[in-house]
Amino acid sequence: MENLGMFYKECRKQAGLTQERAAPMLGVEPRRLSDYENGARVPDDVVSLMADAYNAPILVLWHVKNRTPLGRYLPEIMPTRTDADLGLLTVIARKNAARAEESIMEALEGGKLTERGAGMIDDYIRYNEATTGGMLSGMAYAVKIRNGFGSRLPAS
Repeated sequence: MENLGMFYKECRKQAGLTQERAAPMLGVEPRRLSDYENGARVPDDVVSLMADAYNAPILVLWHVKNRTPLGRYLPEIMPTRTDADLGLLTVIARKNAARAEESIMEALEGGKLTERGAGMIDDYIRYNEATTGGMLSGMAYAVKIRNGFGSRLPAS
């Protein structure tokens, strides 16, 4: 199994920070940050500081999904590293949402869930989980873009 701490390290590196520069921003010693990046449990408040310092809001989603008991209720979080990833996630999420709609509409006959349709609920759930995961991942990346560009984004 891949070291779960690698995601913390990857986010720090993407922010262009060394452990020595990042540690004071997180209120920890560089050695402690190294421990976190090598698999030690990271307190939630430190994860929040990491997300801000690294401009990586997806880090919070990833942390909750992979490091807390509540994570089992979240959809899979997909790495989003480029603007093209954001576009692709959006297209895939839209297609999965359409598949979810098709599944539930087919499952409902005359506005009621039939016995035959009940077997299609798994498809509906699977497509909705994929949609939600893609949208959350894309939204976290979009927040990173917004926070990174600040007022340089065109006015809407």
